[in-house]
Amino acid sequence: MASIWLLRRLRLLLTLVTAFTVVSAMTAVGVVLVIAFIIYWVKVRDRVHQRIRAFMDEGRSYTAQQRSSA
Repeated sequence: MASIWLLRRLRLLLTLVTAFTVVSAMTAVGVVLVIAFIIYWVKVRDRVHQRIRAFMDEGRSYTAQQRSSA
């Protein structure tokens, strides 16, 4: 009886350790992905900002041309 109880407890412990390991690995991968995204964003944010600014300026100039010709 005691050996069956011990085997069940060991199986439960193994399951919990495995689950903890999997969760830890998934968390580590998530943290690496977030850090990689932040590094990428820091590298490209100025170019994105310039493109958005250029798009807005083109829209303003187009609107000004439409108003002046009307």
